[in-house]
Amino acid sequence: MRFYCPAPLYTGAKMVLSDEKYHHAKHVLRLADGGDCIAFNGDSGEFKAILHYHKKQAILNIGGNISPPLDKNSFITTWLFCPLFKRDKMGFIIEKAAELGVDNIQPIHMSQVNAAKGRDNFQAEKLTARAISASEQCERLDILTIHPPIDIKKIHNLITDEWCLLTAIERKDSPAMNEILKGVFEKTSKKNIAFLFGPEGGFAGDDVNYLQGIKQNHFCTLGPRILRSETAALYGLSVIACCRDGGP
Repeated sequence: MRFYCPAPLYTGAKMVLSDEKYHHAKHVLRLADGGDCIAFNGDSGEFKAILHYHKKQAILNIGGNISPPLDKNSFITTWLFCPLFKRDKMGFIIEKAAELGVDNIQPIHMSQVNAAKGRDNFQAEKLTARAISASEQCERLDILTIHPPIDIKKIHNLITDEWCLLTAIERKDSPAMNEILKGVFEKTSKKNIAFLFGPEGGFAGDDVNYLQGIKQNHFCTLGPRILRSETAALYGLSVIACCRDGGP
């Protein structure tokens, strides 16, 4: 079992897990006292650890290092610009984004999505907990960052010349994602790749017009079929992961 520990890790340290982690370890997973596990975070790397229970606490005794920290200067940062969906759908997308190596989630208010319902369902703490659980299971070292929601027409405030924004759009004569990405990964000047997909029913016309005015934006196709929003997210992130990791 892997446990994410945000504090600096080093041999000899003792890490007290949260009450939720204690309950999950002892009563759900039924991990034995004195059992082997792994503690990790992106800044420290991975360490062997021994799990102990004391009263109603779970404590990790940190052992030797088994993998180094992340070198965040060695790779392109990936972003997912995601419509602000209801909590269950948002949680699913964040979980899969964590598994596919996304570094940042930027929720977006869009014209075609009920913004009031989205705000009511956006609970950053619970969504981050889901991202942490995904990282623990998929052997990822760091935890993706979930940013506060912004309006779609403020995207240009984030985008600089170091960015490549890929926007999936239906029924438009656009190149495939992998064709665009081949050129992007050959250019070391690009530090951020963002993937934007729309809600069910697609982008509103004024949103498309706005995105056309962002010079770093590239409209792309996800194939001949019309995909549900969750499927579009997984499709796009899988293509980015494949190109980033040296695939075809």
